[in-house]
Amino acid sequence: MAESCVQVDPPFVEFKDVQLGKVYKTVITAINVGRTTREICFENPKLKVFKFSAPRSAKNVAPGLSVSGLLEFTPEEEDEVTDYIYIHVDAAEIIKVPLQISPRACSLSMDSELDFGFLPASGQIIRRLIPITNRGSASGVFQVMHSGNSLVRLSPCTGVVAASGTRWLTVELHADKPRQVDEKALVKLQSHSTVVLSVRAQVVEQHLEVLDTQGAPLSRLFFGPVYFGTSRVERVVLTNNGPQACDWVCLLQGSAAGTETGANLDKTTDVALLGKMQRCSPGPRCPCPVVECIPNQGRLGPYKKTTVAVRFSPVFHRLQVKPRCQASRQDYCLFLHLDLVRSKHGFTHRNGNSTVELAVTGTGLPVALLPSPSDRFDFSTCEVGQRGEQLCVLQNLSPHLPINFRFRKLAHFGAQPSSGTITPGQCQDIVLYFNARQQGKFQMCQKLDVLGYVARQRANGTSDDDAELRLGSFYTISLHLTAICKIEMTPPSPKLNPGITPVVSNPTGLRPHVPYKELACCYGMVRAAVVSARKTTFHMQHRKSGQSSGGEEFLAMPNDRATSIRPASPHTQFRTIFTGVHRYSYVDPEYGLTWKEAEQRRLHRQSYTDFIRQLRQTRLQKIKTKLEEQGDNFGIISAQRVVPPKILLGDLKPNQKSNSGLKYASCGQRKGKTPSARRSSVDSHAVPATSQEIADCDRTLTPQELYQVIIGPIFVDFGEVCLQSVCEQKVELINPLPMFVWVQFEVDCSELQGSSPLSHVLPPVSHNAVTLTFQSNKLGHFYRPVSYTVNQQHPGQILVKAQVVRNYLELSTSLLILVPNANLLASSGYRSSVTLRNTRNQTAEFMWRPIVPESGILFSIRPATGTVEPFSELDCEVVWHASFSSPQEGDFDLYVIDGNIQRLHCIAKVGSTCIRLAENRLMFESVPLNMPSIRNIILHNNSQNHAYYRVLDVCPLPCMVVIPCEGVVPSRGKTVLKIHFNPDSVIKFDTRVVIAVKNMKSIEIRVGGSVEPPNVDISVALFHFYGVHIGSERAVPFTVINRSPAAARLTFDLSQYPDFTLWLPQPAAKDSNPVARALEVQGHQTVNCALVFSPTDSADYDFDLPLMVNGMRWPVTSPPPSPSSISPFFSSGSKCVIKVIPWSITMAIQHPHIQATVLSAPLELSPSSLQFHVEAFTQPSQSYTKTLELKAACEENICWHSIRGKCVRWQFKWSDTTPPEGRREDELHLLVSPSSGCLGPGQSICLAIRITPEALATYTVTRLSLALYLGHKEGSKMGQLYKKLPITVIHQLPTITITPPQLLLTPVPLESSITANLTLLASGYTSGTSLSVEVDEVDLDDGTKVQPICVTFPDCNTIPAQDQTASVTSLICRVTFFSVVTLAIRTVITFSDHLNNRFKVKLCAISDNCLLTVWPQMALQRSMQQIVLRAGATVIETITHPTPSLASDPTSSSSLFEPISSTPKNSSSDSFSQSESGSQNSSHSFRNTDTPQTDIGVPLFPTATSVEGQYYQDVLLALERWFSFFGWLSGPHPITIPHTLRRIVSEDAVNNPSGQAQGVSQKIHSRSAVEMIHHLAGKRIPNISHCQTFSTDVHLRTLQLLQQHEAIFAFLRVQGACLSHIRPEYLLDVQEFNHWCLLQSNEEESGVDYNSVDYESLSKRCWTDFLLQIYKVLVLCRVSESSPNPTRTKYHKDEDGILNIHSLPSNLYSRHELQLLSWLNSHYHYMRDTVWSSGTVPPVRWIVNFDLDLTDGLVLAALLAAYCPYLVSSHFQRMYTTTPSLEQILHNNIIIIQALTILSLNMDLQPTDLSDPNPVQMLMLCVHLYERLPQYKPVNTVTLSGSLHRTLSKQVHLKNPSNCLVKYRTILLGQDASLFSLPNGSAVTIPPKGSTDLTVQHCCSFLQPKEAVLLLISISASGLHGATLTFKVNTCVSQITPTKSFKCKTPCYVLKVIKLPITNTFNLEDNFRVMLVESTVNSLESEKEIDSLIQQAFFKAKKEKTTSERSCHEEMAGKGL
Repeated sequence: MAESCVQVDPPFVEFKDVQLGKVYKTVITAINVGRTTREICFENPKLKVFKFSAPRSAKNVAPGLSVSGLLEFTPEEEDEVTDYIYIHVDAAEIIKVPLQISPRACSLSMDSELDFGFLPASGQIIRRLIPITNRGSASGVFQVMHSGNSLVRLSPCTGVVAASGTRWLTVELHADKPRQVDEKALVKLQSHSTVVLSVRAQVVEQHLEVLDTQGAPLSRLFFGPVYFGTSRVERVVLTNNGPQACDWVCLLQGSAAGTETGANLDKTTDVALLGKMQRCSPGPRCPCPVVECIPNQGRLGPYKKTTVAVRFSPVFHRLQVKPRCQASRQDYCLFLHLDLVRSKHGFTHRNGNSTVELAVTGTGLPVALLPSPSDRFDFSTCEVGQRGEQLCVLQNLSPHLPINFRFRKLAHFGAQPSSGTITPGQCQDIVLYFNARQQGKFQMCQKLDVLGYVARQRANGTSDDDAELRLGSFYTISLHLTAICKIEMTPPSPKLNPGITPVVSNPTGLRPHVPYKELACCYGMVRAAVVSARKTTFHMQHRKSGQSSGGEEFLAMPNDRATSIRPASPHTQFRTIFTGVHRYSYVDPEYGLTWKEAEQRRLHRQSYTDFIRQLRQTRLQKIKTKLEEQGDNFGIISAQRVVPPKILLGDLKPNQKSNSGLKYASCGQRKGKTPSARRSSVDSHAVPATSQEIADCDRTLTPQELYQVIIGPIFVDFGEVCLQSVCEQKVELINPLPMFVWVQFEVDCSELQGSSPLSHVLPPVSHNAVTLTFQSNKLGHFYRPVSYTVNQQHPGQILVKAQVVRNYLELSTSLLILVPNANLLASSGYRSSVTLRNTRNQTAEFMWRPIVPESGILFSIRPATGTVEPFSELDCEVVWHASFSSPQEGDFDLYVIDGNIQRLHCIAKVGSTCIRLAENRLMFESVPLNMPSIRNIILHNNSQNHAYYRVLDVCPLPCMVVIPCEGVVPSRGKTVLKIHFNPDSVIKFDTRVVIAVKNMKSIEIRVGGSVEPPNVDISVALFHFYGVHIGSERAVPFTVINRSPAAARLTFDLSQYPDFTLWLPQPAAKDSNPVARALEVQGHQTVNCALVFSPTDSADYDFDLPLMVNGMRWPVTSPPPSPSSISPFFSSGSKCVIKVIPWSITMAIQHPHIQATVLSAPLELSPSSLQFHVEAFTQPSQSYTKTLELKAACEENICWHSIRGKCVRWQFKWSDTTPPEGRREDELHLLVSPSSGCLGPGQSICLAIRITPEALATYTVTRLSLALYLGHKEGSKMGQLYKKLPITVIHQLPTITITPPQLLLTPVPLESSITANLTLLASGYTSGTSLSVEVDEVDLDDGTKVQPICVTFPDCNTIPAQDQTASVTSLICRVTFFSVVTLAIRTVITFSDHLNNRFKVKLCAISDNCLLTVWPQMALQRSMQQIVLRAGATVIETITHPTPSLASDPTSSSSLFEPISSTPKNSSSDSFSQSESGSQNSSHSFRNTDTPQTDIGVPLFPTATSVEGQYYQDVLLALERWFSFFGWLSGPHPITIPHTLRRIVSEDAVNNPSGQAQGVSQKIHSRSAVEMIHHLAGKRIPNISHCQTFSTDVHLRTLQLLQQHEAIFAFLRVQGACLSHIRPEYLLDVQEFNHWCLLQSNEEESGVDYNSVDYESLSKRCWTDFLLQIYKVLVLCRVSESSPNPTRTKYHKDEDGILNIHSLPSNLYSRHELQLLSWLNSHYHYMRDTVWSSGTVPPVRWIVNFDLDLTDGLVLAALLAAYCPYLVSSHFQRMYTTTPSLEQILHNNIIIIQALTILSLNMDLQPTDLSDPNPVQMLMLCVHLYERLPQYKPVNTVTLSGSLHRTLSKQVHLKNPSNCLVKYRTILLGQDASLFSLPNGSAVTIPPKGSTDLTVQHCCSFLQPKEAVLLLISISASGLHGATLTFKVNTCVSQITPTKSFKCKTPCYVLKVIKLPITNTFNLEDNFRVMLVESTVNSLESEKEIDSLIQQAFFKAKKEKTTSERSCHEEMAGKGL
């Protein structure tokens, strides 16, 4: 082998971790290790990346030698490369040298197993780290995939491990409950196989176990009987059955079931319960402990044991019983809980058992040791040295325990035996003795101690922790011993000197201090000093006066003068022995004290006395306080040994500071508990600062102390938290210890980084809170622990859980069905609402998007965009814009920004209808050819639902169109369809118009008639105009005769012949051609006309009269083409029959022909007209003359050829002079000189024309004319009229033109002024003048006169002198109107100049304190006006200043979707939208700085595009709504203002082919204004007949209507209406108004030009004001102050005067409106706390207007809640009490509309009408509610009584006393309304004079009473409308039948479980409650007795409920609520 002889070094070439750009080299050597020479040759590698340098040829290598080559590698790519170098040996053998190139790569490795071992099920999250090591040269990527149990969590899921680095994979295990964990996770390592990571753990339960000393489980310790005051100890073994060391504490559970703390179980139950109640009474308790665990805390290692001693020390509660009460037996049953400390500072599985309960039972017995015969022993009197004995018998009355006694040692007394033991129930004789060794009386107390084992006491008086007991005294009996020991003794008597002092002796004698009262004893000894003292009476008076002095008095003996000089005490008194009076005593100042010194001495002594007394009181108070503090449960001392848990999280309220502190004990106040006292939260700091804090925070807490520190809750669940939203939860920190505690939290996740502060130093006995702030930007489940430490030594965890979700809005329903509503007009469509609920913690922004199909969508929703607050809801209104072609289904997508998408499907269900035609056949009769004709089809709707129709074929015939093609017929209304027919051929037709109606069979009407060809004759066939001179005029009259029954239109087109004109009496409507003249001639009518020829140049005319009849040139040469035979015509399924009639033209005369010849003018007038200017103040005799030249034509003129004699005679005829109006010809002062003559060719003559202005002085401009006649022969009669000379006389009189001609002031409130300007244009005052003003005074009703008009001239009232150049002078006049009383005037302002010329202008002004009158003023200044309550004046007034207005209309803000359709729609939703007037709506208004006014002085309706116009339109809409519903007796009738009310001709007259309106009775039109006023007023209008018929003549009909309107105005003015600005003519219909305007133009010379007035605008405005005044005087007056107020009857206290608004004066509101405001205020004031008591109560507000204060809907909600409290929970509590956004305002108003709709009180109102309220609309709504709401207050009560689980029913008897049918719709409302039912349906019909019964049922499944409200709302379409009936329906369970019985038997205090099956019979799941009722009634007794008891209990509970409600109301009334 070649390898054996040739060795290659290295045998394997490998380059690792190669990098691009580097060159790697190595040397390969081939060594000949053989024994022979070898031929060695190298072969280069095949790859080019290798370069090998070696000998190319073979070499012979001797043994031991070698040959080498250099290998170079240059990497081009980071890929693994493999190649070989071949070494040829002797050309026979080959040696391969592998080449291996390895680029940089990673080498990841990790362990495949992780074993947590045994873990306790503590609920904590255990973390372990697994290293992922990269031993490669490049970084590597790993990925973890785990889809198993969520208890195991691996993080991170992906990562990168750097080269030669290590990345730790965190594995978290949630040890929540015992289980075996074996989870698998896949870890993908780059460049390595996938590692299966196995996570194993054994989670076991860790708990404590209590065993006895023998190792058996122990659950109860029985101590047996123990004397009170003694103790007994039992030892138990505590075992830790867990793999982890733990700290444990022992607690006494004070509230465990079965706990007994001193009950005497030997007594009866009643006595035991009574004693227990006495012990539970408040009072001091004994501080001595009952059960102690020694030790009460400790630490146990894994599976370790320890011995614990339990000491039982019963204590008799002497402080809780009566002072003289004897001790009795007390049984104890207490429970000790041994708990792990980590249960407070970690997690414990809910089903785990970390706490061990040990029951401790024992009996405390009093010492029953009775001494006999008594406890008092009286020894006989003994002398010194004697002994007295007494026998005492001690009897042990206890039958259970012996007594060890011992007598204490006592001086002089003793006992034999002094100690011993008395067995139970036995006696012991004791000899008590007395040794008399000392004289005196002895009363001693002999203590007899009862000995027993007691706990050792510390120096401070508390029990020692040592479990060993000592024998000591625990009970003492006192024996009272009395003995007397006496010695016989004689006291020495005093020896006094008799009066002579001996030489050596005391001057006074021995014992001289003798009291004064012993004077008699001393008489014998001092006989000389008292000789005859008794017989002396001189000092008797002094003796008597001195006897009253108090204190001790002594006798002054003889020779005691020294005592008198310096007495022992200044207060000691001496009396002389002889006189018996006070002896004078002298106090030597050298030895005595002054009064100041004595007082100072007294105060010094008193201070010591007070100090000693204070110390005593302090000591006693401390003892008392200590007893009170230690008097906790069962006499356990707090903070020592066994401590019951006292502080709970629910008991503490954070952020409350304590006002109490430590005070000195002498204050007498009770202190709080020291160790366990709760202190409110205080300000804490993050780190310890003071030395005390540092020392306390470095302290290691004991388990007992650590257990008392509460940090919780330990499980913080944020719930569902929206993405990027911030959510907060509080963690309470409670420190009940008397030391500082330092709590530090550690947050290691970004989601909780916003939590701060995380470090708190808690002061002693305090609490605080840590706010955990959660915010996440990742969706999914969040589950992380938050670690904390206490004093940096004791760890703990809090588990934080959250579910991060997106924004989500929940729809109340995904399918919304819209049904018809009878309370809505046709234009309102179908309406419903859907609720958006936001159950998340973040504000959700939404947007609605309609889904538009091919058929379109006619649904809209508002608001289209908006926001929903967290945990709130928002209502959106959905509207279906109903029409025949509207799709009845539509979809909307709800897009939540960063949230969900939901679809809302809407379905509109159209109600059934009943449509009938006014006539089934419509006849056109004779229809003119090529002329339009119009007929009407009237549809009546008699149903309660609106009907939607569509004309199937809008073109039933050629040239016939039916419009509109579709529309709506309102409920109980009608609609007019117009048929336009413009035939182009002569036919007879008979067709049908088919009208399809939704939810009804199609209806059809036959339409027939014939088309008549025109047949017109002209009376003149040839018009001759021969010899007409140029400049003259000649007319030829003719007659047009229409011989056809159809009308004809003649059009004369003389545009090519300008010298010819046509005079027509009644020109037709304006044609498109202004030159052509048209004439309409009715059937069989004759019209007189004339053709006038006025040549302007010489010419000859010969032509046919250009005439067109019905659009065809006349005469017709051939009829228009048409079908030649009868042929049926089919169109859209309707069959039509058309018969073509051939026709021809036959005329009586030939076609009119015109021939005319024009002659040259022989004479010319120069000038052609004259004008005279007459100056003012001209003398009557003064005349004016003008010259006129009359010149003949030259001789060459052709005109002389036809004149004979070359001479023309001329003459001006007086008879042809046209006089002025009102003057005769002989009165004209007009002279022509000469008046006649003759002129030849070229001749001329000057004429003088003179006038005298006397006859024309009264005219400003006078127009005259002189006729010039020509003749050819002298003396011959003059020929035709040649020319007329126009003469104009202009009188330059002084005139003043006033603009506007009539002044109309806007109505203003009382005490408010309004100003307007008049412009006076003066002319003709050459010398100037001064103007004066006169205004008539106004007479009031009381006879007084006032002047409310003030006219002033701002500049001056002088007109300067005018010249001819400046002919007009402008002057401004200001008119101001002000009134303090209601006033409506129409007067005249008269201006006079110095010439007494009077110029008048009409003025209309109104001042009123009623909103319905001054509403135009509010419309003008809506954004600048505010209604306020003037402070201090108690008056409501309106002021004008800038006020913030609403940002926008909620309609606009809510982006109402307009109907979208793919096909054009042309629907008419209004019955009378088509006006018979062709004029368009317009408004001509004029504004100045003071007040707006119209420039023509008439009321006009503003344009709809202006803000003012929108306000007017809202008022108009409000009127249409109200009068449509309540204007007439027969029910709702939709109207259109003003078209419906002003029309007095029925639509049938329009179909009259003659075009003349037929006479119609007003009774026919049931919706006339007269009938409306009669219905509202309740009486007829004077001077108006019951059935009035109007004439067919327009003039007479106009006069009749004016008379009727005057009567109406007079009737309303008497009622108080303000109608001065409305004239009766303004209420006329268009035809009558035009006729009246024509009469006005003929009668009046100046004033308002009504031809320029927009009639529709005038009519709409006047009818609006007219109806408002009707409402004011006939409806608003119904609001009276005596109306019942449900809230006023309950509460009479009015703190803020809100209820007295109606008594305040107002310049804007009448007393009726103020009453409404007071009504609103009172209900809102009283109901806002009741309706929204569970949430935020709306703030107090004054409601002083009817718009802004009602915008948010809260006032209306409170109003409805006062009368309908059954709607509070279902509607009004869903409203926002604060509305910062427009969507929330709209939400509130949607709820209000829903409530009104349910109650059938909606007047076609929409939520936007309340969001942007109009005060007039809201006033009408308030009046409507004022009248109707009292009917919705339940008055009668219907009680359904019966047995439980039975169906209860009762009938309500309804009786109809009227003669009309009454129909009711029944509704059940209230929170429990769903539990009641009406088996006979919701419709109730009561026949006339009949009755019916309404059945109400209730399935009784509840014991508590249920309530509902039954409403009966009238729904009569016609006839009687009944009042709403309201009944309160409640239930009463009078009998209970048990469904099943259960029996159980168990001993006392032994728990037994009873399982009761519970079945839910309802469709909804809900919580249930089990109530155990202890009853003394035997269930086996008769059911009758049980029922009676149940009934008594029910009525008793009901009575208590009523009493509690009454007391609650009284309490609320006392608070002023």
